[in-house]
Amino acid sequence: MNFQKIKHQTYLLSIFLFFLIHQIFYLIKGGNTYDELFLIYESGNIFNKIRLFFTDNNNPLLYDIGVNEYYGFLVILPIYILANSTTINNLLDIFYINLEIQQQDEILYFNMHILLNIYVVVILYFIYRKLLNFYSKNTSLLVVIFITLFPSFNGQSLFNIKDIPYALQLFLGVIYLYSYLYNLYIGQNTNNKEILFTGINIGLACLLRVNAYGFIGLVSFYFLILAIYKKSDLGEYLKMNLYVYFISLLVVIIGSPSSWKSPFEWFYDALIHQFFYEWSGYTLTNGRFIEASNVSSTYLIEWFFYRSPIVYILGFIFYVLLFLKKETNNHFSRFALFFLLFVNLLFIFLKPNAYDGIRQFLFLLPYISLIFVESINELFSKKSVRLIFFLASLLYVVYSQYTLGPYKYVYLNEFSDEINISEYCEKIDGCGDWPTDYYAFSGRELAKKINNSNIQTLLSCKPPQAVNTYLKPNINVSRSVQELKDAKVTTFYTSSFHRPRPFNDSCRFDINNVIYDCRMIDKVVTKLRSKEIALSYISKCEVNY
Repeated sequence: MNFQKIKHQTYLLSIFLFFLIHQIFYLIKGGNTYDELFLIYESGNIFNKIRLFFTDNNNPLLYDIGVNEYYGFLVILPIYILANSTTINNLLDIFYINLEIQQQDEILYFNMHILLNIYVVVILYFIYRKLLNFYSKNTSLLVVIFITLFPSFNGQSLFNIKDIPYALQLFLGVIYLYSYLYNLYIGQNTNNKEILFTGINIGLACLLRVNAYGFIGLVSFYFLILAIYKKSDLGEYLKMNLYVYFISLLVVIIGSPSSWKSPFEWFYDALIHQFFYEWSGYTLTNGRFIEASNVSSTYLIEWFFYRSPIVYILGFIFYVLLFLKKETNNHFSRFALFFLLFVNLLFIFLKPNAYDGIRQFLFLLPYISLIFVESINELFSKKSVRLIFFLASLLYVVYSQYTLGPYKYVYLNEFSDEINISEYCEKIDGCGDWPTDYYAFSGRELAKKINNSNIQTLLSCKPPQAVNTYLKPNINVSRSVQELKDAKVTTFYTSSFHRPRPFNDSCRFDINNVIYDCRMIDKVVTKLRSKEIALSYISKCEVNY
């Protein structure tokens, strides 16, 4: 019996179990978020299109593609199916009773979030297994640990069904393709099984966003440079790449029901939509409002600088210095550095629409975590010293974010001006240097405050579903300012989230030409280390029509 193997597997299982329990514990407080309602709606559309494709193939609805249908349903669709199943509901019934979850919508969102985190654990396990191709068991385990410790990762894993799965599947697809091409590069024979699984994993990443081809393609580009340098047979290299990309394309088409009527048109439109999506809003960044369509070259660097725990930043700097001195050894770590730098260069030159901080770039977190772990390994040859540094880093990362509770995704490091993250003011969406709960995860806590007050008339500002899902039925919820205007209601309350805006407010007072005077009466807060920051607000408003 291999006791070392059993010991290691026990560590692995304990870490994953602890992570899952940690996530479920915080899911109890959190609610639904900005995009989830739309994803549920589109999931229903996908079901309908599958049915129509086989029963009414000429139905015009098959050609009507919703915006969210250009994103893959690899995760959301099975989660949606399972979340609605009677079996799952029966298994989790004890949770519903203890948590006072009664409404069907509440149950659906809660189920979806639990299932998302189970999925995260499963994919992290596969990532760990595949990392063993390049690293020791301990290093592979540490990479996974520091991925889960990243505040933006564990925070958004609670609810982000779009970007977190993409980050993990893309990383796994990259690892598969890198392993496959590296074996070719060193002259090791590949088999059909390896080609098949590589193609499938690339396809699964692209089933979430087809723009994954652009990032996974960096692996092929990287080895193309090496092949040219080595004077390899480029024809053979291109042929072996073609095999896996062809398999991946089949996976994408088969797994995208919206594409079945016009696969090539859908594929092209999806690429255009994802790479060149137009959004006219602004992102508050360190006290500056940055237009999504006109971001600065340093946008990504700035956001990752403030969103990353300091040890990750230091690890990255040290690794770059080691790389420049040619003191780095592991080939995949060198590629990880190349990937991070090249993506940033692409961002600088292409300047795509960017908003919500690093949400669209969460796929970079696994590489940052890997570089951090490798920097410690490369800097310290003595095992005991490495262990001390890893433990110290772990304690620091946990300490610097634990006070945030379920809202770890709003984390900012010590370089930020903690006092001015969310300043007190009477604006609907708050004031300060940074957005905090832009995804509206605190809506459930905000609804509890509303339910426990004497509020009778409420205007739920954007996104209304984040609060309305959890309100008592006796509260009169208005859908718009216009509705209040038509009813000549002059005094009411609003719910909103801390996302300061340069122009219009989330309640749409301005665009409805309504003069308003709102006073904040309550708010949901959390603590970043020792400083209190606001997440969402309840305001009492007097209006003049």
